[in-house]
Amino acid sequence: MITKKTMIAAGVGALSALWWGEAEAQRRHRRRDEPADPPQLPAYPAQAAPVVTPLAGEPAPVPPQVIARLDAIEAAVRTPPTVPPAVAARLDALEVAQARARTPEEPPSDHSRVVGHLGLGLLGVASLPYPGGMDSRGSFNSRIAIGSTHTVDAPTFGARYWLRERVGVDLGLGIALGSDGGHTFATSTGDTPASGTSLFALSLHAGLPIVLFHGRHYNFLAIPELNLGFSSGGDDGASATDLNDDNSYSGLMIEVGARVGAEVHLGFIGLPYLALQMSVGLAVRYESRTYSNASNTGQTGQRFGLNSGRNFDLDSILLHGLGLILYLP
Repeated sequence: MITKKTMIAAGVGALSALWWGEAEAQRRHRRRDEPADPPQLPAYPAQAAPVVTPLAGEPAPVPPQVIARLDAIEAAVRTPPTVPPAVAARLDALEVAQARARTPEEPPSDHSRVVGHLGLGLLGVASLPYPGGMDSRGSFNSRIAIGSTHTVDAPTFGARYWLRERVGVDLGLGIALGSDGGHTFATSTGDTPASGTSLFALSLHAGLPIVLFHGRHYNFLAIPELNLGFSSGGDDGASATDLNDDNSYSGLMIEVGARVGAEVHLGFIGLPYLALQMSVGLAVRYESRTYSNASNTGQTGQRFGLNSGRNFDLDSILLHGLGLILYLP
């Protein structure tokens, strides 16, 4: 009698046989497609690497790994470390600050303080030709006047401006004025006007001061210059009441030359903008003197030469080469 359990067991067995047969067929199909395995060689026992024994007195060989490590260490030691730019800039700033602390900066010179500033003051004294000569009796003699080197001193006031540290410009104007006169008196005749004189002189100065060398409170100068001058005047002759013996005088000067000297600033007493100048020089000079009387007769004389009309005595050097300049802050 076939029971229900017998039928279930038979079905499970059939399904198992079917699944096993299909799996076996697939395994056989894969083996057929795969290449055949190479023949297996017989295995021999592994032999140890030969040990090289160093000879007596020879160093033991260094493994390549150790050599490579030593080379890397040597390269790292020889290569300086890379400093970040910010750190390098900071170190440079500290080094500069230490150098300045060890060597303090030199204060600016007095001359450098006045570059680009206007200076006003006395630039010197101009000597302008003027007829003037007396004979042994004290009377005016035209021949002596025309042949003389008589001059009138005109103080030259002006301005100096430094365009740059080495080069500047001078412009000046000189003026001289004068007059004299008086009266004679007596009990019986009363007052009588005495002879008098009058004088006017004008000069123009242009210079180009060049600094040759300057220190903290001084500088040495060379000053090429051009000077022009004119003078005029007259007197009443022998009598102030007689117009027929009046005399007229005039002079003309053209001078081209150069001066050398020093400009000393008073910064050592706390006045760097005040400077004292001393200079001497030579010039090619032309002079003309003219004398005329009331009848329009007279004489004219000229002089031309090097340093004409100037003396080398101490008074002339101090007078004509002296200057005082106050620079505006």
